[in-house]
Amino acid sequence: MIESLKIEAPELNVTVRHHPFELMPHTPPSGLNVADMLRTKYGVDPTTLWARVEGAAGESGLCLQLSKQEMAYPTLRAHTLIRMAETPAQEHALALALFEAYFQEARDVSDPAVLASIGARHGLSEDRVIATVADALALEQTREAAQDWLQRGVTGVPFFVVGERF
Repeated sequence: MIESLKIEAPELNVTVRHHPFELMPHTPPSGLNVADMLRTKYGVDPTTLWARVEGAAGESGLCLQLSKQEMAYPTLRAHTLIRMAETPAQEHALALALFEAYFQEARDVSDPAVLASIGARHGLSEDRVIATVADALALEQTREAAQDWLQRGVTGVPFFVVGERF
């Protein structure tokens, strides 16, 4: 299970916010085969890449099985779910739940039913989630927010803004 980041620094006033950023904005609705994509991008067998990342994660106490997630799916709907949060705490909980669903459970985080289930576990109405992640205006607002970060110079994740600077 992915847990929240714990910061023990009472002298700091930190608010963690999750903003939309699409690593692969042109992913087709049916998804992309992750192994094929990595072979094409890096020219190596992805099992080597996965082993290195899984090993580093294990040293940090995280259980990752990257080869379990065969497909990469569009993330615009998932980002839209996070935007539905009413508080930073709910936003963070939704983001962690999405990470767990994708990276540990190999679930399709573009599927409205999956998103509705995740949202319901964190205080959102399933019907509202399904309606929102299918709403063209809500999706466009998420896309615009992601584009804004791209235009501000963000090229990958994670990224951090501290004191209004990257």
